[in-house]
Amino acid sequence: MFNICILSGKVCNEPEVEFFEHNANTTFELAIWTGPVEAGQIKVSCYKGLAVAAAKSIHKGDRVAVMGCVSRHLDKDGRETGPHEHELLALDLELVRSDSRFQGLGFADEEPS
Repeated sequence: MFNICILSGKVCNEPEVEFFEHNANTTFELAIWTGPVEAGQIKVSCYKGLAVAAAKSIHKGDRVAVMGCVSRHLDKDGRETGPHEHELLALDLELVRSDSRFQGLGFADEEPS
């Protein structure tokens, strides 16, 4: 069974970036709409090169499309931790509408230049 989805929506908050060892993690909330009704929000997490580019290029209010897989936080023993909320682990994202010049990045495992 495949767990890949593409969601588009509006960025709800300024992305938060964390650096640890030689990697980065950027997170933001994405509001999803079904027609004229807001269907909810999901946390989006970007890693490695995608995290750096997202932190520099995505801002609150931008409309983005995110391709990724839905996940939950698991501890070392495979048990769920935290508030058990779903998050979208981004594999790629593209800016749909904004004043910035960001237009897709390719693969999440590419190192930033």
